[in-house]
Amino acid sequence: KDSVANLPLVFDLKRDGRHLFAVTARDTNGLVIHHSEHSFHLSKVTPYEESDIVLWPPPQEWRLHDGFWKLPEAPTLALKGEGDRFPAEHLRDKLHLRYGAHTHRVAGDDADLVLIYEKQGTKPEGFELTVTQDAVRLRAQDGRGMYYGVRAFLDLMQQSGNVGSEPQARCVECR
Repeated sequence: KDSVANLPLVFDLKRDGRHLFAVTARDTNGLVIHHSEHSFHLSKVTPYEESDIVLWPPPQEWRLHDGFWKLPEAPTLALKGEGDRFPAEHLRDKLHLRYGAHTHRVAGDDADLVLIYEKQGTKPEGFELTVTQDAVRLRAQDGRGMYYGVRAFLDLMQQSGNVGSEPQARCVECR
């Protein structure tokens, strides 16, 4: 005979992101009679006010704009120009770990996330980050600048809250 039990769970949220909840039931002899695993996403839901947003490294200039870029379930990522691949891999890994997103590499400018190495426009170790409602563009001259831009973008996402269960980033321009 099936029975239903409601068990209240209380826990401290140590970090945003994907979590795993495992349920194991045993009979009176200690034998496993049921085991299931449930994956779920937890995150803070309130966006920070502009004055409360902290990006690291801090950009020299930045402006918030109205709107949010919403992280797709399977975002596309393009890496253009000659440069270190680590920042793109770091971004892919963090988006998967924190939000369960399965990022796919593509070629072209129409990707959801475009990381561009170019020799003009930014200082060494500097970056330009532009987040619109349609896409995220990150430009840098070198690997350190690209990594710093990725870290600033990830900070922005954590501090932008969610719309329902959709992770998002505030629209911004910074350098």
